[in-house]
Order: sequence, then structure tokens, then C-alpha cells
Amino acid sequence: MKILILDLERAPNVLYSWSLRERYIPADNIIEPSYVMCYAAKWLGSDEILFDSIKRSGTKNMLKGVHDLLDECDSLVTFNGVRFDSRVLDAEMFAHKIKPPSPYHELDLYVTSKRFNFPSRKLNYLCQRLGIGQKLEHEGFQLWKDCMAGKPSAWKKMEEYNIQDVQLTEALYLEMRPWIKNHPNLSIESLEEVCPHCGSDRIVWKGYREAITRRYRRFRCSECGSWGRATKCERGTAKVRGF
Repeated sequence: MKILILDLERAPNVLYSWSLRERYIPADNIIEPSYVMCYAAKWLGSDEILFDSIKRSGTKNMLKGVHDLLDECDSLVTFNGVRFDSRVLDAEMFAHKIKPPSPYHELDLYVTSKRFNFPSRKLNYLCQRLGIGQKLEHEGFQLWKDCMAGKPSAWKKMEEYNIQDVQLTEALYLEMRPWIKNHPNLSIESLEEVCPHCGSDRIVWKGYREAITRRYRRFRCSECGSWGRATKCERGTAKVRGF
């Protein structure tokens, strides 16, 4: 199974506004709509970082590049991708008349973070809390303004920032993996009993898991810490309570 880690950066809308406190701004006031500036991606387990931007390839070629990656992956890992990255990419591809990629399973780590009662669910906080790194420091919104103005030094910094984010997303995924409830089952690709989350055969059998009418041997993965069960049930059926 091919798992893709993805993070993108987007430019803000440029628009007219009568007031800094204006809550609603009509679409007619938009001078230049928001757009994808760049993306960073990597295949899980690979050392190669993939990066592209509108400055390097132009908008449509950049979008075609990320489309090809999505078309190739079986599962996509993002942080807040369900509400942001995926919707932004879909809108951009639709606007540029690019057909949708083949279906893939999306794992949004922000969604998984909601099961934990942390003070913050931001990527930077979670990674620092777990001791796996932190986001690249930069000058804030000015970096986006400088990139939109075409400054080479700003684009170099944006590339470093984007790449750091995708590396943090991968590191956080590896930590969160045993906690992800909707993780695709990697054991379907193996004839042996392996971990459904990481595919490792380093499993330790511990007890049983009871279904309504069946009982399965249960195991824990020594590689990632996930729990799984045998693909075949024990001989016979489990007794159903009340009968």
C-alpha cells in the first residue's frame, strides 16, 4: 500500500474592504482569489522530499504534479486536510479543468487528535509535546506577502517551511498510527498474520477478541503498538449471552 504525506501552502485573498473590522466582504470585492502557492510531499518510508510551486512550474503544471501523486497513492496522510488541503486542492483542480484523481483513503491527523484532551491541537504544539520537532520559525504573514511579490529569498524560506511541515506530519503519523481508528487494513496484502496498521509480522498474541458469534485470537504489534486480531476465528462459535 502506497501512503502519501502531503502539505500545501496557500496565498490569501487580495480584496477591497471598507473597514478592518468588516465581517462580511462581498465576492465582488475580491481583486485576486486565494490560490495554492506550493506543496511538499513524501512517500511513507522514503527519504525523498517532493516539492513544487507556482514559481517553479506554473500553476497548472504544479497542480498536475500533485494530481499525479494523488492518483498513485492508496492512502493520503494530512494534518487538517479534510477541512483545508483536500478541499483547496479539489477547488483548484476543478477551476483548472483537471479531472479528479483515482479514489484514495484520507487520514487526517487533526481528526485523530480530537480524541486526546490536549490544551492545543495545533501541529506545532503536538510535535513539540511529543518531542519530535517543531515548525520552522519565520517572519509571519510577511513571508506570504514577499512570496506573492516574487522575492527569491522568501520563496526559499517558504520551501524550507513547507518541507519541514510535511516531515513533521510524517513523524506525527508514526506516533499516532496505533490510535487511528479509520486506518486502512494493511494485513489484506499478506497471507500471514501481520499488523493491520503497519504491516509488521512482529506481533505478540494476547488473549481473545469476542464478536457476537465468533471469537478471534488477539495480538499487539511490537513495531507500532497497534492491536489486531486473527483473520480466522477459533473453532466453533462463542456462546451468546442469554442463550
